[in-house]
Amino acid sequence: MGTASSGNFNNNGLRDLIMYQDALKPKIYIPNHLTSGTATREASSMSVYAGYLKQLELMGMPKSEWPDIRWLIDPTDYLKPIVFDTNDKSWRDERKERKLREVCGPIDGHGHGHAH
Repeated sequence: MGTASSGNFNNNGLRDLIMYQDALKPKIYIPNHLTSGTATREASSMSVYAGYLKQLELMGMPKSEWPDIRWLIDPTDYLKPIVFDTNDKSWRDERKERKLREVCGPIDGHGHGHAH
């Protein structure tokens, strides 16, 4: 979850948001803090969404590197639970098992470490 607003929106647009995403490489992006009610484009969720997509393009981020965007529309989307299946293959990271073995020892078939 991340902010889609900026205190310096008039100067930065959504540049900071795109720079954070470029650095962190999130798999999923769920915006928050969308309707601050200022006089700029950030006053409504859909205008921020349009600006966000445009900013991704303007900053040259290839679509293949975009996170899965799960845009929220206030107030209805705030009432829906956000649920993740941790066994979903999209969360798989080949580095994880190696790191777990380094920290926890051998991993059994269920992802559990063995006591030393």
